[in-house]
Amino acid sequence: MIEDDIKNENENDIKDINKKDINNDDIFIEEINTNQKNNELEIINKKINTTNENNFDDFNNNSIDNNNTTNHNNFKNENKFIIPPTLKKTFFVSITLLLVGIVLIILGFIQSISTATPGGGIMFWVLGGIVLIPGGFYSFLFYKAKRTTDEYERDEIFSQIPEL
Repeated sequence: MIEDDIKNENENDIKDINKKDINNDDIFIEEINTNQKNNELEIINKKINTTNENNFDDFNNNSIDNNNTTNHNNFKNENKFIIPPTLKKTFFVSITLLLVGIVLIILGFIQSISTATPGGGIMFWVLGGIVLIPGGFYSFLFYKAKRTTDEYERDEIFSQIPEL
């Protein structure tokens, strides 16, 4: 009997120890889970703060011209529009033709109004139209090349413009 009592006490002690270990393990696992959740929340908060700081930096870069170099500024500098050296002459000629055509058409209207004859400004209109059409077309192509962000598409547009 005494032996049975001792065995029972030992078994109860072992069960109590096991329960304590299990409870301690549960607490430890809960602490780990809580720490993991806290770490995940910290990471999310850092991402949100970083995003907010980047948005604030973008706002500052867009509103104030400062000399800080960030990835956003470097990206802008890489995609800066540069007219190829072989097409600079074509660019200036096309802009000149566009402006001369506009001026000639305006002069045609002025001539027509001042002489009060219907065909008074027709010579200026014809010359203005002949000069305006190619100047406007190639100026539009240069504008389109400036607006595109794809390098391949820009090269394709430049290939449509003749060299002078």
